[in-house]
Amino acid sequence: MLYSGRLQLPAGTPEEEIAELADTTMASLGLSRIANSPVGDASRRGISGGEKKRVNIGLELMKRPKILFLDEASIEERTDAFLVLSSDLLVSPSLMI
Repeated sequence: MLYSGRLQLPAGTPEEEIAELADTTMASLGLSRIANSPVGDASRRGISGGEKKRVNIGLELMKRPKILFLDEASIEERTDAFLVLSSDLLVSPSLMI
């Protein structure tokens, strides 16, 4: 999240602000406990599939978007991504999901 913030946020954004946004984003997405875990790949097991989805959502949220479009295959299943995005933690007046 920090790396994404450093690359995506405007030049001159204070490091403390980037770190705070990363911490808040990870906490909101339930990712704090895996903050230093490898994501993994085809040859190495890493975090779970639901956690990978939430990491990708977090990387997008680090850009502070006004609108965030997501494709959820089946809302009826109440997947991790749906639960996270429907929570009060991520809903703000400046972000439309």
